[in-house]
Amino acid sequence: MDQISIDYYKKKYDKLYGRDYYPSDAFLSIYVGSIYKLISETKAKTILHYGAETENIRQSRKWFYDLLGDVTIKCYDPFLDDPKEIEGLNFDGVICFDFLQRVQSHNVAPICEYFFKTANKFIFNGVATFDTGGEFVDGEPISTTVRPHDWWDRVMMNIHGGSRTMQQLKVVQMFVLSSEAFRLSINMCSPEASVNTLNLL
Repeated sequence: MDQISIDYYKKKYDKLYGRDYYPSDAFLSIYVGSIYKLISETKAKTILHYGAETENIRQSRKWFYDLLGDVTIKCYDPFLDDPKEIEGLNFDGVICFDFLQRVQSHNVAPICEYFFKTANKFIFNGVATFDTGGEFVDGEPISTTVRPHDWWDRVMMNIHGGSRTMQQLKVVQMFVLSSEAFRLSINMCSPEASVNTLNLL
């Protein structure tokens, strides 16, 4: 992510978090099953949670992290933490949820490229394809990149062209389409790719 964007959003998030902001985390119970399955299938031991928000929010999500099992989880947020904390590090898995729709669209691909360079075994991205609400103190919506699920799949597929292949790295994207349905894209560029649209209720 470019430094201008980081500086721009740091100021906004400082004011937002200063108001005791807590995300609803309504979709965490949806994400946890797929992430746990990825951890089990790949025998992952180290996880980077990218876009983990504040320390208070991380503590409020302890129940979620505990459900992921016996793994070491590093929480990092580019708007809050020093990039040196993760510089040069690799992790078995990278998880990111309810974050990428908050960054400007031109920053999405560079962040996803970082995921590919950093993850040894899998990438999980959970993203809502609609405006989930909320705004900064200046009135700007928190969700700045609201795109359909196929746009997000194309971002990942465009990155897949480097030295890694999807067979070596599991890539799962879970899209919350509405309050009642989600879509799961698994290894979009591999022969075993699958896409499912499921009802939550």
